Amino acid sequence: MPASEASPPPDGAYEVKGTWLVTAHRFLEHRGSPGALDPHLSDATREMLADPIASEWYPEQVLAEVLEALRRGLADGDAGRFELLLEEAAEFGAHRFLTAILRLSTPGFMLRRIPTLWQILRRGPGYVRVESRPGATQVLYANFPFFDDENYRLLTRASVRVLLRLTGIATPQVEITDWTRRTLDLVAHHD
Repeated sequence: MPASEASPPPDGAYEVKGTWLVTAHRFLEHRGSPGALDPHLSDATREMLADPIASEWYPEQVLAEVLEALRRGLADGDAGRFELLLEEAAEFGAHRFLTAILRLSTPGFMLRRIPTLWQILRRGPGYVRVESRPGATQVLYANFPFFDDENYRLLTRASVRVLLRLTGIATPQVEITDWTRRTLDLVAHHD
């Protein structure tokens, strides 16, 4: 069961907003493959993904399991195909109103909103810092112990690419410059 929205996570726990699971659920239905991940999911996660609640908080490990199931079930384990799939899912999940607002924003402005988005979508000790410079923005994710999982690094890069694409950059250039188990540093290039 998801944690109650009103209660904070236990000390050191990491939680993710159900919006992630709702997007995955709807994306799978849109693709005509709602049960494609079932063989790769635990019974508990399969149940959560079948009827997710956007406003609820779920353990971060549930998202990790869904990401791995997406990679194995729909991308045959291939990192490149998985990252493209993540971009497709993120674009699918972007609400039309949000898409319209993003098209009116500059890339630098939207990238500076990443810490706010992080606080809306995640709970726990992790945080994000953003530093802008002409033509590029550095985004540092810290105190989040999931970056040794390649799926999280690909998810992060794909999400930033989609954010840039929605601001009008046709071919966004986002590179991971460094990462450890608890940190990820990337640079998003824009004009």
